[in-house]
Parts: sequence; C-alpha cells; structure tokens
Amino acid sequence: MDKHPQAVDDVIRAISAEIDKGQFNFPTSSQVAFKLRRQLADPDLSFDAIVRLVQAEPLLAAKVVAMANSAMHNTSGRAITDLRSALVRLGVENVRTLATTLALQQLVRSEKLAAFRNIAQALWRHSINVAALAYVLARRFLPDPRRADEALFAGIVHDIGQFYLLSRAADFPRMLDTTSKLGVLMFSLHKSVGRAVLESMGVPFETLDVIDNHDVYGGSLPPSTLADVLFCANEITPCRNPLSRLDEAEQMNMRDAAAGTVDDDLVRQCVEESAHEVEALLRALGS
Repeated sequence: MDKHPQAVDDVIRAISAEIDKGQFNFPTSSQVAFKLRRQLADPDLSFDAIVRLVQAEPLLAAKVVAMANSAMHNTSGRAITDLRSALVRLGVENVRTLATTLALQQLVRSEKLAAFRNIAQALWRHSINVAALAYVLARRFLPDPRRADEALFAGIVHDIGQFYLLSRAADFPRMLDTTSKLGVLMFSLHKSVGRAVLESMGVPFETLDVIDNHDVYGGSLPPSTLADVLFCANEITPCRNPLSRLDEAEQMNMRDAAAGTVDDDLVRQCVEESAHEVEALLRALGS
C-alpha cells in the first residue's frame, strides 16, 4: 500500500510542512549545483579557488566558456578557450546564474521527472526564453543596463517553484491521474515554494520581490524596473508556460496587452535587433 497521502489537499499540506521546515528534496545532481552556487557567494573566495570549484563541475565549466564566447560578452570577436579567461570575462554573478541553470537543467533531465518529461522540458524552454528576453530588454530599457545580468537570473528562476513541485509530485503517484490535480498543486503552492527555495539560495530580498510580482505590470513606459522587464519578457515569449492556468486565447490577449503597454513597435524593434543575442544566450543556457 502506498504510504504517501493521495488527496490533493493532503499533498499540499505535506509539501507545505516540508517547506516550512526548510526541507527541500532535490535530486543529488541538482543539489551539487545549488551547493556550488552558495560556495561561489563567499566574498573571501580567491580567484584560484573559484577556478577549482568550476573545474570540478565539467558541465558548468562548458557553460561558462560557451557564454563567455556568446555575442553579448564577446564584443571583441576574440574567442576564449580556457576557463580562467572565461571567468574573468563573465564575472562571478554570471557564473552563479549558470550554476543555477545547470541545477534546473539536471532536474529536468533527471529520472525522477520521467513521468513529467514533456511538461518539464516545455517549462525549461519557457524559462530560458524569458531569461534571454529579459536580458535584452533590461539592457535596452533600464536606467542601469548592468542590471541585465540580474534580469537574466530572474528569468531563469521565476518559475523555480513549479520545477520543484514537478519533482515532488513524482513522489505521489496518484497525482498523475489527472492534469487538473497537478494544476491545483501548482496554483496553490508554486509562488510560496519558489520564494522559499530562492531564500534558501540566499537570493536578495529585492530580487525575490521582483520574481514574486513578475505577473503584475507596474505601468512604467517604457519599462524602467526589473519587475516590469520580467513581466514583459514573460508575456512576449513565444515559449509559453505549459502549466499556465490560462487558455491559449487568454494567453494571447495577455501577450498582446504586454506588448501594447510598453509600445508594440518599441518592443518588436528591440527583440528583432537583439535576435542574435537571444539566440546566443539560448545556446549558452541550453548547452
């Protein structure tokens, strides 16, 4: 007999209790990448120590080199092949973002999510597309274009609660009998779970608030806040969130409203002019 509670309300209570205790049940491979992100936050870490940490995770090292050679960071056209030079070019915060990216990517590919593979992969494509669009919109519209790196991170993790809940839903087999039950779980918990996961990662409160409110538009024209940039990126991306409670027509209306709110021509021009950067980011993030 299955020892796990099966009613949706029981599952919600069980997961909520774990989160309240700070207990997160990620697969081992994802835990390693999250741990590396925390280690890289140490301000006393020497550059040589950073190199050693990244070298110990070959998949992360490959992402670092790929992003360092992408169109956004390789403005000189000079290719980099060694990790040390790539780290200098990117900076630690971008490397920490890539560590988070790797953790989520490994979660999506884990055996634990086999039953939800299609949903998880679609959610992954949505996340990296939002991240890439948020990056180029932030560089174009925010008063401080250096916040583009923060926008990239926010885009990657804005639905992290849904990734986590997919992995936990796999532990409750009877949750698989209808997608509506999965939808109830997501709608009930994904924001609170996402915030709890990000707090455990040491994400600053300002960024947490941005992610909490990424579905609320502040109304600045053009977007002058990180929250508005994330909202616009989330609504204009062609890769929709597979777990959205909105039907396709409602999603299209939201997308049109977002583009129109900012100025449709302005957004379209920005995205078109930055298409090569978006593609380069998608390759680096998804590699």
